[in-house]
Amino acid sequence: MKFSKFLDEMTMKAGNLDVDLKRIFAHYDKSIRDSELEHIGDIDSVKIMRYKNSGGIVDFLVKDDQRIGIIIFSEFHIKTGKILEIDDVYVIPEEQRKGIFLKYLYFLKNVLKRKFLFGSVHSIATQNFLKKSHELKRFDISWYNLDTNEKEPFENDKYSLTAPTKWRVMIESDENSTFNQFKTSDVGIKNSYEWLFDSIDKI
Repeated sequence: MKFSKFLDEMTMKAGNLDVDLKRIFAHYDKSIRDSELEHIGDIDSVKIMRYKNSGGIVDFLVKDDQRIGIIIFSEFHIKTGKILEIDDVYVIPEEQRKGIFLKYLYFLKNVLKRKFLFGSVHSIATQNFLKKSHELKRFDISWYNLDTNEKEPFENDKYSLTAPTKWRVMIESDENSTFNQFKTSDVGIKNSYEWLFDSIDKI
């Protein structure tokens, strides 16, 4: 199930989608069993548990055995190779505004070394997230055209006000070291994601 199926008539710029996203989260939470999930990594105290089949990828964010969020992907080929497209993202209200999705994207980009696209419909929250991330320079963000293979700087607004287009926001993997900052804990050296938030309050 793709969120775009719910939004065939909506523009690329959308409003608050929380109600529909909560419904999608509940559907997958109910239909996918723990035994079907693969543990692919950790973000601080949050486990990333993946479900994959021929239709796509579902990643659950799990904290203290509770599923606190979901990221749903399609996987397909573009002219430069295989790529992931993020269809839906939802984090339960009590875990929002803690930066978990920012950390997750860093994991995807710099640990799994995957480049990915954001889907055809962006909520207000997604638009604000991308703008902040671009200004923080934590990711290499650009526009990518699915038909022509063109790339444009993120500053060049490609949003449509009437219908989804072939332009997508792309975040690419790179050759940076997986983590360039660390913290010391009682169990030794542990990867830290907190540096991602340096200067975020100034934006």
